[in-house]
Amino acid sequence: AEQEPLGAEGLANNTIVVLESPYLVDAAYYRYFTITQPPGISLSAQTLSVTNDFLFSRDAAGLAASRAARNGTGGTPGCAGCPTMNAGGDLFFALEPRQYGVSTVTFQVTATPVSNASGAAQSTSFDLDLVVAPVNDPPSASVPASVNVVEAPGPSQVPGFASLISTGPPNEAWQTPLFTVQTVPGAPGMFDVPPAITADGTLA
Repeated sequence: AEQEPLGAEGLANNTIVVLESPYLVDAAYYRYFTITQPPGISLSAQTLSVTNDFLFSRDAAGLAASRAARNGTGGTPGCAGCPTMNAGGDLFFALEPRQYGVSTVTFQVTATPVSNASGAAQSTSFDLDLVVAPVNDPPSASVPASVNVVEAPGPSQVPGFASLISTGPPNEAWQTPLFTVQTVPGAPGMFDVPPAITADGTLA
């Protein structure tokens, strides 16, 4: 009998958008892909390539238990959390904490005739764009409860008033901290110029 074509509609031009996370995220999308298995055919799936694989976890030990339970997942990509799929259309991946970007993943599904069927194996490959969108983490700093200055004309500065200044995780180190200072009402004339804190933590 002539082999029926592999039913793999809707595999191409897929895009998934997820948010960057401060934690390791082990994701499972069950039946994400629709694959029709013809009679007398054995299906297998594998990951062919992954771009920007820094987005995915390297924690092989932490993922071992959950990955071992995923029957039929084929392919051994270059990192423990890189996207894989199985012949049932299930998709799995694990995100590295605090990373963002776009990864293009190429999968291949192969249909192989079993012993009582005829025909050659058929394969189809397709791409999935996985977008990890950045999340702006809150900044932090430490300031004292009070500061003492001597009454004197002219401007005063207190270097290091704000310390332990952080704009977020390392991938947000390019940001510049901006401080907002609120004065307590009821003390008119105390300041010729409202106080401010510079990016390096100086009170002026």
